[in-house]
Amino acid sequence: MIAAVGALGIEPGDEVIVPLPAWPTFLDQPRWLGARAVTVPAEADLLPDPDRVAAACTEHTKIILVNSPGNPSGRVWPQDRMAAIVEIAMQRDLWLLSDEVY
Repeated sequence: MIAAVGALGIEPGDEVIVPLPAWPTFLDQPRWLGARAVTVPAEADLLPDPDRVAAACTEHTKIILVNSPGNPSGRVWPQDRMAAIVEIAMQRDLWLLSDEVY
């Protein structure tokens, strides 16, 4: 992921939205580039809440991490949640960085 984040032009002060639960290095890698990982707690079903993701976005947000199937949860994001996250990214001109670990 670090190469992908760097290739997207992340600079110090930028933010990467990381829905939880998340693999620990997802939180470290933005920091290695001077950016900040902004965590978004999952719902009880271990899936991201699009409203929480949208609320976490600021003028410094550059990327939303998509990790489906999730690592470490193994949860696959349903199409409606994925579509809502895509819509958030499109409205705010953000990158989606997908890590399909499985």
